[in-house]
Amino acid sequence: MKKLLISIFVLLFVSNAAVAGSVHGSGLVKKVYFHSASAVIADDWKGMLQLEIDSLSWNLTTDCNTTYVAVRAADTHIISAVLAAKMAGSPITVYANTDLKAVGSYCYVRAVGL
Repeated sequence: MKKLLISIFVLLFVSNAAVAGSVHGSGLVKKVYFHSASAVIADDWKGMLQLEIDSLSWNLTTDCNTTYVAVRAADTHIISAVLAAKMAGSPITVYANTDLKAVGSYCYVRAVGL
């Protein structure tokens, strides 16, 4: 029984790692939405930054949204980089994991390239 449980655990771990994918896409930051830390409709949006990226196309097939991505409030370094790119009119590359979503198909940004 112990071997069976270990085998199931290993199988679940390996299959979960295989499903979680890393994607990236590039585009211009069209709009930046700052959500309130207290007055929100859904708890998932507290303090979040929402980016609208023009012509975002992912490098792999994904269910991540092709217009909007989310940045956690704690990622102030990413927020600063995004705002700098927006002000300069420079394209950015956003990196996300397909299994980490804020709401619906809005994937969390885990890194930004300028």
